[in-house]
Amino acid sequence: YTSYEDQSHIGLYDTTALLTDVNGLFRGQEFTGLDRISDNDQITVGATSRIIDDNNREQFVISLGQIFYLSDSQVTTAVDDRNRSALAGELDWRFDDSWFVHSAVQIATDNDKVERSSMALEYRLDATRLVQLSHRFVRDLSGETIDQFGVSASWPIGENWQVVGRSYRDLERDRSIENYFGLQYESCCWAVRIVAQRSLSNRYDVTGQQNTNEFDSSIALQFIFKGIGSSRSNRAMLEDGMFGYRQPYVLN
Repeated sequence: YTSYEDQSHIGLYDTTALLTDVNGLFRGQEFTGLDRISDNDQITVGATSRIIDDNNREQFVISLGQIFYLSDSQVTTAVDDRNRSALAGELDWRFDDSWFVHSAVQIATDNDKVERSSMALEYRLDATRLVQLSHRFVRDLSGETIDQFGVSASWPIGENWQVVGRSYRDLERDRSIENYFGLQYESCCWAVRIVAQRSLSNRYDVTGQQNTNEFDSSIALQFIFKGIGSSRSNRAMLEDGMFGYRQPYVLN
C-alpha cells in the first residue's frame, strides 16, 4: 500500500511505465524516475517451483504471478480500470549440460491475448562456443507491433581464431534490422579484430518524427592489448551492436 499525493505540479521528464514481468509484479512502483510515484492498494500473488539436481544446481524453474488491484490509482498517468494486471510467467530450463531454454510471457486478462513474450534457445559448450536462437513479441509499443527473430553465434575456427555473427529480422515488416559479423585473431597478450555491421538507425528528424527506414553500415578494424582493453574480447564482440548477446537463463 502507498498513499496518494497530488503530483500534478511536477513535470513529466523521465517517467515511463515499467513492465509487469514476474520480477516487476513485486516492485511496488509503476514508473521509472521520480516524476510520478504511484499510489498503490493492491495484492500480488505469485508462485515459483524449482527442480534441483544432485549437484545442487537448478535444472528447471517456473514462476507465475499477478497483481490484484483493490482500488483505482489516482495518479493521472496510472489510471487503469482493470482490477488485475496481466498474468506474468517465466520459465528457465537446463535440459542438458549444453542446452538451455528461457521463456517469458505476459497475458492480458481482459482479452486473454499475449501482450509480450520472449523466448531463447541456447546451445553452449563454453564461453567461446555457443549458438542462440531468440524471439520477442510486443503487441503494442507506441502504436507498433514488435515481432522479431534473431540468431547469434560464436565459434572458434582455429587455435587463435574466432568468428562471431548475429542477425535479427523484423517479422512484422519482413526486413532485416541488424546484421553483425566479426573475425578475431587472439594471442596471449593482444588481439586484432575486424567487424562489419548494418543496423537500423532510428533517427529523428527536425519535427521529432522517427525515421524507421534508414540504416547505418560500418566496417571497423580494432587492436586490443589485454590488461588495457579487455581480456574477454570474444564476449565483447557478442555484446556489441544494437541487439547484443544476452545470456537468456538465470539458473543458479
